[in-house]
Amino acid sequence: MPHTHDHELKIDSTTDQFTLIRDDQGRAMYQVIEEVPPYQVNLKFVQTDWLGGHGQFAAKTNDRYFEGQSIDTTQPGRVFLGPLITEVKENDGTTLDSAPVCFFWAETAGKWLCATAGKVYIYGTTWTAATTTLAGVLQFAEFNGIIYAALGASTKYYYSSDGSTWTQTDLTDGYANAFLVAPNPDGTAENLWKFKTPNELSRTTDGRTEAAGGIQWESATYIGETANNITGFFVNADKLYVGKEDGLFWVDSFGGVHNEMPGELKINHSTDNFKYIANWQTSTYFSLQRGMGELTTSATFRPMGCLADIDDIGKVGDIV
Repeated sequence: MPHTHDHELKIDSTTDQFTLIRDDQGRAMYQVIEEVPPYQVNLKFVQTDWLGGHGQFAAKTNDRYFEGQSIDTTQPGRVFLGPLITEVKENDGTTLDSAPVCFFWAETAGKWLCATAGKVYIYGTTWTAATTTLAGVLQFAEFNGIIYAALGASTKYYYSSDGSTWTQTDLTDGYANAFLVAPNPDGTAENLWKFKTPNELSRTTDGRTEAAGGIQWESATYIGETANNITGFFVNADKLYVGKEDGLFWVDSFGGVHNEMPGELKINHSTDNFKYIANWQTSTYFSLQRGMGELTTSATFRPMGCLADIDDIGKVGDIV
């Protein structure tokens, strides 16, 4: 019986057949050696720096690695492990209706909330959908024990005391892209602030329905022109700052609007400018295009980022 392959290897019930590579004369290109090769010492090398990032396909540089995930190598001689990545699922083990949009810790209710494009989920020991189906949430905020959910400039926002049952406001200007709890212009009490795209900023002392004690939102303060949207706002050194696609502004106690960065973003418009904001110690950090900016309590601004002081790093990324 003719053979169709040069070799056959059978392990238990699995059979694999192999055909050898041949030269132009038709001879098999392999060699059988029966001698035991001499012992060779294992190849060892030491590496103490990984600042160069990933992409080490051949061991030719001493500061790079092949590939990695959830690690930080931006400090000389150190590798930091990132957090464990786990899936967020419903209490029956199925996936959420869509990808998470935002997470929020509701302090008074003592619960984590997760908003997707179609629902709000509450975390106990598992994620459970809220009693009220609430779609399109952009952001949460909590003020005086009430949780507010912003739904954008065309749908009135909702509020809840427990994160599960939600009520839509009936206040006249009940539209919000985001909320912020910050002092009133006199600095005497906390207010609930909101912005509505493209350029409206307003505040109230109670954003619920009128029947529940809600107070109408004050007349809007207009931040810049309407061609560029507000993207975020924050408080730094007792000033209320409003970030837009084309600049950073602050609002004084008389409602006056001042341009904090008149030159830096003149030609660097981006929907990512001031989209992500974080406070750390005495400074505020925010996204600027693909990088970051820092604003100190003395109103000093500088572009910066986690890779700013690292030379010749072999990778770039976006601030998200």
